[in-house]
Parts: sequence; C-alpha cells; structure tokens
Amino acid sequence: MPAAIHDSSDRAYPPQCHPSTRKCLRERVTKWGIGGGNDGRMLWLLGLAAVGKSAVAQTIAEEFQEAGRLGASFFFSRPNHLNDPDAIIPTLVYQLTTKVPQYKHIINSRLADDPWILKKNRRTQFRELIIEPFHILMTQHPHAREELQIDDGEAQKDVKCLLGIEFDKIRKRYKDCLPDGWPSEGCFHRIVGAASGHLGFASFVLRFIGDKGYGDPDGQLKICMKFLDGGGALGGISPLHSLDLLYRQILSDVPANDLPTTMRILGLLILYSYVSTYIDDLVKFLNLDPARFHRSLERLHSILYVSPPDLPPISLRIYHASFSDFLKDPVRSGRFCLNEGVVQLDIALQSLHWLGHNGKGFTYTITAYAIHLFGFYRTIATITLATTLPPKSLLRRNWVGRVL
Repeated sequence: MPAAIHDSSDRAYPPQCHPSTRKCLRERVTKWGIGGGNDGRMLWLLGLAAVGKSAVAQTIAEEFQEAGRLGASFFFSRPNHLNDPDAIIPTLVYQLTTKVPQYKHIINSRLADDPWILKKNRRTQFRELIIEPFHILMTQHPHAREELQIDDGEAQKDVKCLLGIEFDKIRKRYKDCLPDGWPSEGCFHRIVGAASGHLGFASFVLRFIGDKGYGDPDGQLKICMKFLDGGGALGGISPLHSLDLLYRQILSDVPANDLPTTMRILGLLILYSYVSTYIDDLVKFLNLDPARFHRSLERLHSILYVSPPDLPPISLRIYHASFSDFLKDPVRSGRFCLNEGVVQLDIALQSLHWLGHNGKGFTYTITAYAIHLFGFYRTIATITLATTLPPKSLLRRNWVGRVL
C-alpha cells in the first residue's frame, strides 16, 4: 500500500509538528532511534484523539529518513481508507529491502524458495518475513514505551509557544485593526488552560480566530472566549468538548440557504473519501454552480484545508478526523449530524445522472466508485445500459429503484 508510506504523493500535506513544539519528546524518540537511550526494540506512542500523534510520527519519520535511519513507515488513515491489515507487512517488508541489503538478501532467498509466503496469514508473514530475518541480523532487547502526554509541563509549554508564534502572525496580518497587546494576557492564558496541553485543540483555535473567511480575528476571539467560558477544559471537561462547541458555532455561521450544499459536500468528503477531492471534480459530480460551491465553504476554512491555488488541481481535505467523528455522532453534532442514508441517496442520484448523461471521462469513473462502494458490483453495466433508454422508460425507473 504505497499511499500509506510517509513520503507518498498521496500524503502531499501530512500533519507535522511545528518546529518549536514537542522538541523534548522528539529528542527522546530520536535518542531511542539511534540507540542512545533505552535499547528497546519497540516504542509505543499513545495519546488521545487530535493530540498530535500523527504529526509527531510524520516529523520523526522525516527526520529519521534525513539521517539515513528510517527503516519503514506505515500511516493508517481512517478517512482515506488506508486501513487494510493485509497490506501492512508487505508494505514494511518492501521498504526494508530497499534500506538493508543484508535483509534484502534473506527476503529474496525466502521468496524464491516459497513464493506463496505473501498469500499466507499475517502471523506467518510476520514470523517468516520480519521476526526470523531480523533475528538473524539483530540481538533481542527489552521493550520501551512512551505515552504522548497532553497535560504535562512540556505539552503546556508547547501550547504557549505555538499560540505565541501564531498570534503574533495574526496580529501582524491585521496590524491596522489589532493593538500590540492583542490578545490580552487573560484571553491567552484562558486558551492555554482550556487546551490542557492539547496541540490539536490549540491549532484549531488558531485557525478559527485567524480564519480569513471571517477577516475579524478579534470577533472570532470573543466567540472563542464565550464558548471556553461556558464549557472549557478547566472545569474538568475534555478539550474535545470545547472543539465540539466551536464546530457547532462554525456550522451555525453558514447561511441557512447554503447549509444544505455545505452538508452535501461534507457528506461526500467524509463518507466517500475514495472519490476525488479535486474541487473541479466535486463541483461537476454534485452538479453545483462553482460560485455556490465556494460560498458554501467560505466559513469552514478553519476546518477544511484548501490546497494553494497556484498548485492546481485545487483539492480539499478535512484537517482532522475529529471533525469527521463529530459529524457522524448525533450526540455530539445534534442537528448537524450527517444522515448516512440521505448522503447515499444523493450520491446514488448523482451517479445515475452521470451514467445517463456522461458516459466517459471523470464522471464515469467517479460514478463507478460510488456504485462500487454500495456493493452493487454486478449492476453497473446494467444501469449503464438501462440509462440509454428514454428517460420516462418504466424499465429505467425500475433500475433506479433497485439501486436506491
């Protein structure tokens, strides 16, 4: 699964640590990686959602690669469906063979003797392609683990550092309307306290306040303070609760006449992540006016990343899986919860639209993906044939009914 490797083109904009954050943790992991600390063969980095595990792992992988010490990487991604367990061992083995000549020699020999190793179960693959070859090349050592804490001294320090740097950038960007002392010390420490060392939360708050779509950082800061004062983490509530409140506020700011379009786009991005995320493709598939498409997302820039316009094709991606989880959970998102049945109906109708009117190119491909995701493997050709009949054909309506 090449898309799961840290430097894959599919990971063009991966999460990364800010140069000034998680420095002590990264130093400890690096020390472990070069054998300067605990000689354990395994280091387990764990933490809550959105705390920055993927960012730390991505940054460490890049640093190890630059130092010539990276063996292999595999980044799971629930939104991008990079979660096939059968692909893990072959992907790691492939990378290791390109890095360690002695290991490559062992693997070549084993695959030559038994080409069906890759068809065996994962336990057997792991033993024959990982354990046994490295048992030959290495000595065994005890395990190490390290937990990614969010409320320790370093994490708190990192949050302060990140907020200070990014607030300074916002203040310079809006120097004509923000005073030198903005934000106040009280607001600054309120955010630090609410974050509880949670870098993901701090990053989201910064995007929310500095959102160019609003162009009003002081107003956004006041909204942020309102929600933090009403349900922040200082009272023992998780920072993710405050995230939920801000997610609701952002969606509430979308004009009522644009919200249905907004939810259609989000539903496609979240529930059908196999589909192209290029804006031009999404506009065509959903049969939307480009101006309406962009207008429906202009309040969501703190949630959605839009690739730079000077690097076409322009694509969309959701910053963090916590927002996807929020929209799937009716308890957390309330009236903004994605109705999976409604999204599926919308995608099915658009698929049939493009099957009936556009039989080539982009639209045919994206339709095949959508139909495939429903599991109707044997009906694609039949639907295509049926849609060549007159629009009012009873047969065509019957096929539509079967798909829906």
